[in-house]
Amino acid sequence: MRQDLYPELFAVEDNHWWHQHKRALVRQWLKVCLPRPGRIIDVGSGTGKILEELKHEGWEVLGVDGAREAINLSRKRGVTVKKVNLSKSRLPFPANSFNAAISLDTLEHLEDDLGILKEMRRIVKKGGIILITVPAHPWLFSYWDKMLGHFRRYKKSDLLKLCQRSGLKLVNISYLFSFLLIPVIVIRLFKKTLRLQEVSDFTDTPGFTLVMLPLQIMGFMERTWLKYARVPLGLSLICVLKKK
Repeated sequence: MRQDLYPELFAVEDNHWWHQHKRALVRQWLKVCLPRPGRIIDVGSGTGKILEELKHEGWEVLGVDGAREAINLSRKRGVTVKKVNLSKSRLPFPANSFNAAISLDTLEHLEDDLGILKEMRRIVKKGGIILITVPAHPWLFSYWDKMLGHFRRYKKSDLLKLCQRSGLKLVNISYLFSFLLIPVIVIRLFKKTLRLQEVSDFTDTPGFTLVMLPLQIMGFMERTWLKYARVPLGLSLICVLKKK
């Protein structure tokens, strides 16, 4: 991700409905899979907000990221993030070191997504959990993906194949942000047709405060639905895997 975007992310992710919804769902699924907190690593931890929240819930947390700006901002949250070049697909930890690993919107930044997934399998204990999120639908690839440094967006079938090749057992997979798919398609086409300026999606848009509450409610409804069933469509994919 571009270095100049990290301060923007740090500034908005505490209260932005998008980030709140994703983090709440990650914590929800972790509690189902691992009722007792243990040692967890965030691979591609960004500015460390999810680690801060997990720390408050009793987890022993650690992050790794390749961006110095992300590491510096994470320190402000009181969490430890180590600088690791994730593109080398080698994590500097012994095998079976963690109870769980998460990687939220990181695999799409790496050419060797399979390699880093296998590394997460290696460092997680037997029976441990790996939770990942990735952007969905290659046909939605846009200027924003390019700004973020994405190599790809994922088909659900391709993500399933990737997980199978990693040697991990699939526990659950679903789309999320289902309520945003059609609006985002319309907005992307509108911007492309009118050739509007390509600006960061981290920046709040006009009228943001007016739509924040409805979006938070829809996010809550989606998380409630995901307690009992999967979502058939959405902007992102969330996947839980288990080390055999």
